[in-house]
Amino acid sequence: MDKIFSGFRRPRFRGIKWGTDISYFINDFQYITYDGVTSLIQKKDENLTLGSAELDDIYYYINVNSKKFVGVYLSFERSEKNIKEIYNIILKAIGQKETSHSKNNKVYKWDIPPLLVTLMRNRLTINYKKG
Repeated sequence: MDKIFSGFRRPRFRGIKWGTDISYFINDFQYITYDGVTSLIQKKDENLTLGSAELDDIYYYINVNSKKFVGVYLSFERSEKNIKEIYNIILKAIGQKETSHSKNNKVYKWDIPPLLVTLMRNRLTINYKKG
């Protein structure tokens, strides 16, 4: 199983615990943007592969109010091969089929508290929903 998905049974993403304080990210991450609620940061020298799929970017979301790690956004080249590879990795990691999907739009969702995982066309998002 790819290390990226250690968070489905334990609360982590690539070894970083969901809800980690922003201070953890200061040395190895760079600031990208801020939308009023979350800051988007990127790890320096990130491994941009997921199984055999090559990723374009991985962004980490930090909630500016709580100053905690709350999600990730992975982008990749839009191709059937990448979607199938990433779908199969998620399926293996979670151990169950998606909780909802739109076949025409190729949108797959797994709502497995505390995580909401969405795979679509050229991106994968994982959101940590504390509570």
